[in-house]
Amino acid sequence: MKLKYKCDIKSNVKTPILHKNTVLKSTKCMNIIFLLLSIILLVATLLCLFLKYNKNNSSYIEILNYRPKEQIYIYNSSFINYCSVVSDDYKFDCFPRGKVNQNSCEERNCCWSPSTPNSQIPWCYYPSNYTNYKVINVTKSRNEIVSYFNLTSNTNYINDIKVLCMKVFFQTAQRLRIKIYDPVNKRYEPPFPEVPVLKLDKSNINVPLVSDYIIELAENKVGFAIIRKSDNVTIFDSRNIGGFIYSDQFIQLSALLPTKYMYGLGEHRSNLMLDMNWKTYTFFNHDNPPANGINGYGSHPFYLILEKSGKSHGVFLFNSNAMDIILQPMPAITYRTIGGILDLYYFMGPTPSDVVSQYTEIIGNPFLPSYWTLGFHLCRFGQTLKELLHVYNRTVSAGIPWDTHWNDIDYMKNRNDFTLSDDFIELPKYINFLHEIGMHHVVILDPGISSREPKGTYPPYDDGLKKGLFIKNSSGLPLEGQVWNLNGGTVFPDFTNPMSIDYWIDQVSFYHKILPFDGLWIVSKIVFCFKLFI
Repeated sequence: MKLKYKCDIKSNVKTPILHKNTVLKSTKCMNIIFLLLSIILLVATLLCLFLKYNKNNSSYIEILNYRPKEQIYIYNSSFINYCSVVSDDYKFDCFPRGKVNQNSCEERNCCWSPSTPNSQIPWCYYPSNYTNYKVINVTKSRNEIVSYFNLTSNTNYINDIKVLCMKVFFQTAQRLRIKIYDPVNKRYEPPFPEVPVLKLDKSNINVPLVSDYIIELAENKVGFAIIRKSDNVTIFDSRNIGGFIYSDQFIQLSALLPTKYMYGLGEHRSNLMLDMNWKTYTFFNHDNPPANGINGYGSHPFYLILEKSGKSHGVFLFNSNAMDIILQPMPAITYRTIGGILDLYYFMGPTPSDVVSQYTEIIGNPFLPSYWTLGFHLCRFGQTLKELLHVYNRTVSAGIPWDTHWNDIDYMKNRNDFTLSDDFIELPKYINFLHEIGMHHVVILDPGISSREPKGTYPPYDDGLKKGLFIKNSSGLPLEGQVWNLNGGTVFPDFTNPMSIDYWIDQVSFYHKILPFDGLWIVSKIVFCFKLFI
């Protein structure tokens, strides 16, 4: 295009004349260039901030020697979770029940990495940065730390608790208590055993508390580490580990442990030193003959660990709900329970006997048994009184030392508590004979009362019903099941009602006048039945 010029006659200077659209195009180009430079600068700034943030938050992972092998990105409508595939020992199961695939795993914002068939290593596991609670406030004093947390994202479990409180109680130099609970709505806590209330000395509030431990809290999430002062060993570390969940019917907490030398977690039949190879121990009282891999009569979620230094410590979860405790090779532990709260006690030992003493200060000491109970005992189900006497004569004739003879439910009428079968009408005479020669007798007595005897013929049921002492169903009527009673119905005294204690003492005392037994065999100290009538 040829340019036109205008001429200034006075100065004899020629100035090019530009078309209007040429000026506009030039201005637009400059604006676009400036906009692109601004975008590039903004992206560079955000990238620097992102790298700085991830560097700060990955320091703990580096301390734990995480070994990334590949990167997986999980896209969610609300946020993006970054997953690092780490060594197998660090994988905490994100899908403990049900059939899992990649889609169902990633719906939980967890990592998916298939392992070999039949492997115990989780295929679906929590990312290292998994969190669903943020810190609201933390206050510290001489004897405790109180932290509040707010739920930031829902889990796949129903009714996540919106606000949590974590209280750290520095109870003694060797005992620490950490309680995580809902501060808004009261949740169930076991009334027994009655944990002693520790009265702290408030006269020296400015004097530092002497203790054998240090506690460190996770940054901006639920988690903590307990460290032994004397050798700087971390005995329990739940920071950035596993997936902490606190919903109405599913509570989960994982932690790293110092060694694999763990003992306890009863009642289960196993080796003295527990198996840490992806082993699940179920806690739910179960009337069943002892067998490997099956939960037993009682639940004792307490363990003792021997550290590499030879020192020892113990941990007790004060929760009576059904639960699983999972041990894995790291070594690490995961608690999963379907209710209540997390109420953890830590005992610093340092010897195993010290740990046990500190533990029994909380749950109470066992009763000292009578001397005769430590002798030889004999019992068998399915005997008549004649067969019982034959067993006595045969055992004595063989010269076998013997201290106590037991009776199973055969002695009862219709297998009902506080009754005596017509076939065993002479049993009181046999017991008196045993007493004369220095022996003792024990009878079985399950805490289940027959509910289908003719009205007025069975006082234990009539008295308990009149006083309203039996466990009730949702309709307010006595909860009826079936145990050993031949007539088919069984109800259960509610021993959380103080009046039930007096009722049971009265029944036992009255029956002792008929049958002078020396001890009671309470085979089912829990509500146990073959089936329920609902």
